[in-house]
Amino acid sequence: EHRGSGGGNRRLCVIDVCSGKGFFAAVCALALQTNNPEHTTAATVRMVDSNLKMALRHLSAQPLQRITFHPFDVHSKAFGAWLLEMCASAVATGAVPIVVGLHLCGRLSTRLTSLFNALPLTSAAVLVLSPCCLPHDDHTARDQCRTGGWDPYAYWCKLVFESLALGAGQERGFVIDEHVLSPKRTLIWSIKGPS
Repeated sequence: EHRGSGGGNRRLCVIDVCSGKGFFAAVCALALQTNNPEHTTAATVRMVDSNLKMALRHLSAQPLQRITFHPFDVHSKAFGAWLLEMCASAVATGAVPIVVGLHLCGRLSTRLTSLFNALPLTSAAVLVLSPCCLPHDDHTARDQCRTGGWDPYAYWCKLVFESLALGAGQERGFVIDEHVLSPKRTLIWSIKGPS
């Protein structure tokens, strides 16, 4: 559970976008368990991925049965509507929606920032995003990397970061995690809510 500023506990709704087999979702479900008899878990964990051929039998294990899988193409209108509905539903039950996108390829990162920017500012929501690669078809950005001497990954992280809204009710930031062995170790975050 998340301890809110008022001293009370808030439940979490983790939405793992482009989850793959859900290893991050599984870690969340296990790490965010609670001994509170009123809640079987402090978190609702939802996996989203377009791959319907994945074997997800591991989700039937007792501690992981709270995870739900939702098949969506992240670029679809249906996913955008579903994400808005899930965040609103979480807020209605007193939970904080946390949208997570780890190692998102190409334009999946900016798709997620766009959807997060569109969430209403009537309640708290969090985005944690780790971009992967500069889109292969973004020739303008690739040319700017070459002429400016930018590392393509660092430049893409800059563009993704700048695509997040900033202003009243929404903050953003990033951290480069030195403990991650991969060179792709930038985590971008945004928090939004009523001012």
